[in-house]
Amino acid sequence: MMCRHLDLMVEVFGEELGCRMFRKVAPVLPAVRPSNEFNRHVVLTSTKSGFHEALENYRRWRRQFLDENGELKPGSSPRR
Repeated sequence: MMCRHLDLMVEVFGEELGCRMFRKVAPVLPAVRPSNEFNRHVVLTSTKSGFHEALENYRRWRRQFLDENGELKPGSSPRR
């Protein structure tokens, strides 16, 4: 969903402006919970390749919180 959203923003506004605008919405998307790890990196990018790199780095980092089925391990959910 995030990649499609970014693609549409880049298509409409161009890569630089589309990526800058996307930085405002990406950190609040639910797919990147339970951490701010992704947010720290995505807010600094201004290219699609930079976004995809940040997303891949986040996915690698997040694996430590997932079980063998890809679900969050007990105790890894964000506190409310």
